[in-house]
Amino acid sequence: MSQENNNSTLQTAVKAIKEDNITLAKIVELITNLDIRLNHIETKLVILDDVHGLLSTLKQKVDNLEQDIGGMKQEYSHLKCETTGLTKTVKHIEQKLTEESSENQYLGSFSTYNWN
Repeated sequence: MSQENNNSTLQTAVKAIKEDNITLAKIVELITNLDIRLNHIETKLVILDDVHGLLSTLKQKVDNLEQDIGGMKQEYSHLKCETTGLTKTVKHIEQKLTEESSENQYLGSFSTYNWN
């Protein structure tokens, strides 16, 4: 049955070629044009595949940068906390030095007092 369908299809194709007066040269030209179009499509597919690869690489780099930025944000927060702590410590030391300086000035006034 399948062979009969193939023969019938072939006979229909031959009849159509004869009726439409299509020459062998025209058939070869059409096949050549189709081959050229297929080559263009294949080239475009290769280019698209290359672009896809580049986009995948770029996405990976963006993901890595986002991770780096996240790490930097954590480091910044940590440094900010340390800076705040150091600022408080410096202010505390300045306060102590100011208090000690005031005490020393007070005590110093006694040492310069003329007791005679």
